[in-house]
Amino acid sequence: MVLVVAGIFSVVLAISLGRQSGDPGSSQASGIGTVRLTPIQIAKALAGHRFTRDVVPPELADAAPLHDVFVAGAVPGLIGESSTTTSDLGGNVTFYVFADPVWAEAFFENPPTAFGCGVCTSMGDATPVQGVGDKAMSYVLYRNKVGGQRWIATTTYVLSGSVVVDGLYFPVNVANSSPSATDLAVATAYTKAALQLLKKIST
Repeated sequence: MVLVVAGIFSVVLAISLGRQSGDPGSSQASGIGTVRLTPIQIAKALAGHRFTRDVVPPELADAAPLHDVFVAGAVPGLIGESSTTTSDLGGNVTFYVFADPVWAEAFFENPPTAFGCGVCTSMGDATPVQGVGDKAMSYVLYRNKVGGQRWIATTTYVLSGSVVVDGLYFPVNVANSSPSATDLAVATAYTKAALQLLKKIST
């Protein structure tokens, strides 16, 4: 009798676990009435969205809607890519959406030269940024010139689950030999605004 009861209990437990693992919404629910979108849903939802009028920095408030710039097979695990340019044409925000957080982290650890910086030839001076996303790293972008290189822009890459956000900033004045703290901070401000938009879309 004990063996029969134990057997029935194990079958019920197996069915219960099977239902939980098979329910696509069960693992995504972060609270009552809140369901996080899957990566493919996020990728589809990003295109056409735009930053709100009260976003900081204000250059993003008048930015054009995000548009799909995805190139199939360009990056392992990449399932969507959307970008927009700031209203003053001084920067870009790009979302890279991956099928899995593992792919996103691999991309974050070795990112390409920021999308939208066609004249940039290299990227360096990696600096960790605290308190933004899961991980964040800022870089200085350079282009070749006669007798060496010249910095031209700053960029920040932020990891957030299956998404990597890149904020790119072109300063008005690049006369200084190196970027100022403000030059570095603006790119990070773009990514912070992008994370806010991502949260709005994905929850």
